[in-house]
Amino acid sequence: HGGYDEYMFCSFIEKCKKFLVNLGFGVDCFHGVVHSHYLENVATLSKAGGFLGSFSLHPSMEEAKKFEAIYTKCSPENSIVCSSILSAVQGEFGNIHSPHTKYRTMGSKLYISPLMCMYFTFDLDILAKHIMYLGSIKNTKTLGEVRSTIHRYCSEQGYYDKN
Repeated sequence: HGGYDEYMFCSFIEKCKKFLVNLGFGVDCFHGVVHSHYLENVATLSKAGGFLGSFSLHPSMEEAKKFEAIYTKCSPENSIVCSSILSAVQGEFGNIHSPHTKYRTMGSKLYISPLMCMYFTFDLDILAKHIMYLGSIKNTKTLGEVRSTIHRYCSEQGYYDKN
């Protein structure tokens, strides 16, 4: 068994288009990620043909209704990210704390905005060529190692907000 079938499957996978779809722009602001750096990278990827466009979740869309339904069924108190996205879909703006996660977020400043419910789409192969720390994380073995490697790289580059 195998052989030809495995070869055909691998050949098929290699030819498939791979995407990265990002939702929740600005949620990571709390962690010092600067919006202008993200947008600058989107512009760079656009020049390289890697940014494929964006679209938004709107409250009237079936996808937005399903997002909310799934969120409320899955322990909503566990996801500050999803609660922030849902707040944005519902038209909230500014320092809004979801009733589901406010016990975790009170005392911190949130930046809910319409940009959080926008999907940004990218060609994964082109995007990967622009990840400057990719070589550094290839040999990591745990999520903690990946996080610390990325954090170290971003700190060295001055990517975190100084405020």
